Amino acid sequence: MKDAFRYQLVDEPRQGLLSRFALPPFLVFILATMLQPWGYLFVGLNAITLNGPNRNREIGLSLSGLGAYFAALICLNLAVQAGFLQSALASYLFVAGVGFSMVLLAFAFVSQSQAYNLRSYLQSLGAR
Repeated sequence: MKDAFRYQLVDEPRQGLLSRFALPPFLVFILATMLQPWGYLFVGLNAITLNGPNRNREIGLSLSGLGAYFAALICLNLAVQAGFLQSALASYLFVAGVGFSMVLLAFAFVSQSQAYNLRSYLQSLGAR
């Protein structure tokens, strides 16, 4: 039966061309943590491969995390060069910026987990 004629729930992840490359969200979150800052792009790529109902939000969260990382790096570097901050304090504030970006990735992880678990459940039923 074609997908166009099959009933599909609103929150059900759609099958796409890249669906077979979807990784478990926990693995992607660990990769993003270990390969900072470029690991954030793995979360966005996994959102595309999962093709869940919150795909755009997950991509936005991963790009926002990447932006927060570089914004903290650039702003704190400029503040140290201008003499507003000492480098030791800037290091602590940079850790806070990275922590904020990790919170954004955690939201993306939770959203991807829901789509991944639903997809796994539907595949176990043989619905796909």
